[in-house]
Amino acid sequence: MPHLIGSKTTRRTVLGGGAGAAGLLAMPAILRAQDKPDEIIVRAWGGAWGDALKEGVADPFAAATGIDVRLDFTEDNEIKPKIWAAVDQGRTPPVHVNWDTTTNATISALRGVTVDLSDLANLDGLLPLARPVGLEGYPLVNTYAYVYVCAYRPEAFPDGPPASWKVMLDPKFKGRCALYDDGIGFNPISVIAGGGTVADIPDNMEPGYEFYRKLKENEPLLGEDADFTT
Repeated sequence: MPHLIGSKTTRRTVLGGGAGAAGLLAMPAILRAQDKPDEIIVRAWGGAWGDALKEGVADPFAAATGIDVRLDFTEDNEIKPKIWAAVDQGRTPPVHVNWDTTTNATISALRGVTVDLSDLANLDGLLPLARPVGLEGYPLVNTYAYVYVCAYRPEAFPDGPPASWKVMLDPKFKGRCALYDDGIGFNPISVIAGGGTVADIPDNMEPGYEFYRKLKENEPLLGEDADFTT
């Protein structure tokens, strides 16, 4: 989402070299005079996510533009307030591009810390899903979509995979379930699992809140990828 390089032309030239979930940040005027940076810093998720970004985007981008890409694996919810504070105070943010969730990127765009990307030439080749919803222009670009899955240990389900997310409410799994701590992606699931429908979103989230209240009783582990996989 955020990016803070060079002049208007340079910023778009940099992003135009490759696909990315990106929006540009406001930045100090001193940076705008730089014609072409030696490198850009991209906030990303580590592990397989970072490896895929490096191989599929960063390395081809560097080869095409001559601009090296350095990945910063600070967590998305940790970097966001640092970016906001830097922009608000006229300082250089800690990263040039923030690979983020659509939810967080939209919040930042609504805060006004991004720059419209509408004049990027390669936007014409993107699917409609790439365009942000409810925002003017292109303060961010959606580059892909993915589904949330109910992962499980096969030995815990000898009779086959769970048939519903409601399995997380089973008392026998108390303290044995894990999910992200910010609700991003899971909130719609909670509404359905709580007895609601897609049509309830976003005006009637109560079924989801009720599901969360029941899930809380099962004392799930809340965290990020590293908390669940290391």
